[in-house]
Amino acid sequence: MDRKRKRESRKRKREKKSRFHIPGGNGIKQLYECCAKEGYKEGAAEGESQGLQAGFEGGFIESFKEGFEVGRSTGIAWLKEAIRDKP
Repeated sequence: MDRKRKRESRKRKREKKSRFHIPGGNGIKQLYECCAKEGYKEGAAEGESQGLQAGFEGGFIESFKEGFEVGRSTGIAWLKEAIRDKP
């Protein structure tokens, strides 16, 4: 019984780490790309797709980098400022 419980606990810990860890040396770049794409999706859902598409192709990721400072904590990439307040 204990072995089974330990194994499940380790499995949950691994899953939790893998959800937040961005692998590879380009972790920060991947973080920016992911956030930029999410911002694009939200804007497109609000009916602003044409302007956002042009901005995305013209360096939206670069402008996103300038807007947010990024830090690293124990191998996990995270934004120092919230992108937006969630209700």
